[in-house]
Amino acid sequence: MKKILNKLPLYTLAALSLQSCVKLEQEPFNELSEQKSFLNVEDAQYWVNGMYDGLRDNTYGNTMYSSDVQADFLNAVRRNNEILPELHRWTDFTSSNSTTAAIWMAHYRAIQDINIALNGIPKVPIAQERERTERAQIQRNLGELHLGRAYYYTYLVTHFCGAYDASSSYGLPILREFKVSNFPAPSTLKETYEFILEDIARAEELLSETSGTVGAPTFTADAAKALKARVLLYQGAWQEAYTTAKSLIDGGKYPLATTQDDLMAIWKEDDDKESITQLFAKAPASFTLGGSDELPKANDIYIGANNYDRRQRRFLYNPSYIPTQAFVDLFQDTDYRKKVFLQKLFVDYGSTAYRNIYLVTKYPDNNNLKTSSSGLPTYMHKPKLFRIAEQYLIAAEAAYHNGDEANAKVYLNALRRARILRATSVTATGQALLTEIQNERNRELAFEGFRLHDIKRWGLGVVRGTPQNVEAIFSSPAQEYYQLNIPAGNYKLTWPLPAADINFEKGRWSQNPGW
Repeated sequence: MKKILNKLPLYTLAALSLQSCVKLEQEPFNELSEQKSFLNVEDAQYWVNGMYDGLRDNTYGNTMYSSDVQADFLNAVRRNNEILPELHRWTDFTSSNSTTAAIWMAHYRAIQDINIALNGIPKVPIAQERERTERAQIQRNLGELHLGRAYYYTYLVTHFCGAYDASSSYGLPILREFKVSNFPAPSTLKETYEFILEDIARAEELLSETSGTVGAPTFTADAAKALKARVLLYQGAWQEAYTTAKSLIDGGKYPLATTQDDLMAIWKEDDDKESITQLFAKAPASFTLGGSDELPKANDIYIGANNYDRRQRRFLYNPSYIPTQAFVDLFQDTDYRKKVFLQKLFVDYGSTAYRNIYLVTKYPDNNNLKTSSSGLPTYMHKPKLFRIAEQYLIAAEAAYHNGDEANAKVYLNALRRARILRATSVTATGQALLTEIQNERNRELAFEGFRLHDIKRWGLGVVRGTPQNVEAIFSSPAQEYYQLNIPAGNYKLTWPLPAADINFEKGRWSQNPGW
């Protein structure tokens, strides 16, 4: 394969391993030359399918739950092997952390693949007899790629950069070209956000004819709006964030679930209700014959039913993390999210079972995405990139900060009425209203990877709060576990640039402050 990159810090770009559900008979991409990669529109779609395969691999698992483990709503269960202890305990979280470095690497590798496709696809020859349809496909493919790149950069900017500050010099390295002779130095934070919004604007233009549908497995014009609203909220562009989110809500295309059964189906069975984008996933056609699959990473740290006790006729639950009592207490008993996101089960530790412990059940086992014939849970789900519920929360928060408390309450109360039986309307004003909006976001978006950045941009500290049962969790030293109390503005709320990159660049890069 023709060498695309001369060098990159932290990693040498591995041979491209894009997978696809079309044109499987052609040469693998790790054997293709650059010239042979973009011969027709089928090749273009092949690269775009590869982008979605990467998104499916880079959404759940460590990529999602690392920041929740670091934040304040989880306690580590006392078991033989801790999961991500450096992030959870903070003390041993250093710039050499392998988890955050691996996430950085995976995201920039995906961005580089997208850039190769953005360069090559416009050169694909168009068949004259199919000019209209093929040009439309190429336009859609380019829009999907621009939005994919913006999605990856949004994750990076919320984890490896501080809360938005237009004067901050600590942004991200921006890769615009498909050939990189030297990895660029980080841009300013303002330039990074501008680049993300430019990509989203380009995606909106190119996807203008790709209207959104409920549960769309690929990017649409509505997906571009959903990401735009999220980024504008993080940037503090309140009026634009409000207007963008409002347009998705008021369009009426994505109604909220209003019953416990409907919400359970969304999270247990991947029902597409409420989803603006829900990626495709499938299990192997055959467990015994090694059939191919398109599976996501698993959010498998919360339940841990890894064995079945036939005598007691129940699973043995060995989660890595359980929610704090402070988090459980955020929910009213009439809020049916409490019954969907949390269930009172057991924690089995050796010969001891701690009973009446709430476990996070937002990611229960999905029988349609099994990886073996054993029947044991695998906790895999179709990644939900954008849900309409988030847009209600964006509209409420943006309206509040824009001085429009009336509309902030309109969207906050609309979500509450959909989730809480006999919900009473929020009538608070000022700081009390903002607290209600924040708490609603904490409930609705719990364990979807938002919390750490919300803490950072809201100027809060990380206070773990009361545990459910101190005997069931790691508790020593207390200040690193259930009594963790990190003040607002602590530098570790922002992940470090990988130490290997800093060393490689020999003074061209500046590490994030504090590291």
